[in-house]
Order: sequence, then structure tokens, then C-alpha cells
Amino acid sequence: VFIKKQSPRPHAVKVDRLTGGLLVDDWPFYPVGFYTGFPVGDVPVQEAYNAMNLMGVYQRIDEETLEERQTYMDRCAALGIKVNYHLNSLVGTPHNQTQVEITEAEQQRREALLREEVRRFRDHPALLSWYMNDEPVGQGRSPELLERAYQIIKEEDPYHPVSVVFVI
Repeated sequence: VFIKKQSPRPHAVKVDRLTGGLLVDDWPFYPVGFYTGFPVGDVPVQEAYNAMNLMGVYQRIDEETLEERQTYMDRCAALGIKVNYHLNSLVGTPHNQTQVEITEAEQQRREALLREEVRRFRDHPALLSWYMNDEPVGQGRSPELLERAYQIIKEEDPYHPVSVVFVI
């Protein structure tokens, strides 16, 4: 366990070690949310109406989709919806494609993109947390791969939690 006291920062999200809950701007936050596909269209508006306050978007991270990612993040911030920001397309093989081989050069490229994406959105007011991976065991993603991605994310943004969904 490593403990490092960070200086205060706007839009930081903390895990309250006493209760296990989340603190957003030092206030308790109880997430009620959903997953959706990309592009999101007007889904944030519809779900804000349904009292949702958290959204996770399965998305492709590349230059072609950057403007759309920025737009939905801005829309979510305006609506008071937080985002569990999906980075899983940069960690390991594509979803349900365990036969794909990732070369060392490709891994380095993905790690550079991961750093860039975290830097790009780490101060965004809609960001609640980073969604690093989806069912890694079922996707053939090793603990070492997840640890490396986690370290990169935390190096670039120590102010937001990192999440993983595990299949049991």
C-alpha cells in the first residue's frame, strides 16, 4: 500500500476510507447510472430526466472520435452527470478478440495513447473515475497488463479512482 497526500485540486474524486463511499468536491456521491454505446447522441439528456447521475460509455479512443468524446463530456458536465470514463479499448486486446496478438510496439503505442487520453480529460468536471477494463479474465488480460495500465493512469491522474469489472 502506498499513501501519498496530494494537494487539493478542483474536480477531485476521493474514496472515503471510513465509509467506502465516494466524495465529489468533498460531498458524498451515490452513483446511479448506466452503460451505453458510442456515439451517445441525446442519451445524457434522456437519462438526466430519469434521475441518472453516472454514465459509462463503451467507446473507441482515437483522433476520429475525439470531438464526439469531448462533446458528450461537456454535455454531461452541464447536466450534472458524472462519467466512468472507459479506457478499456487501450488496455489489452479488443473486446472478445483474445486471439489478437499485441506486439511490443503496439503496446507502447497504446500506453502513449492511454497517457494522452488521461491527460486530456483528467481535469474535466464530468469525470468521476477511469474505467480501465471489462472482465479481464474472460478477455485474456493478465494482472501484469492491468497493473501497468493502472500505474500509467495513476501517474497521470492521482485524483480519480480507477475501476474494473470482474467476471466471476
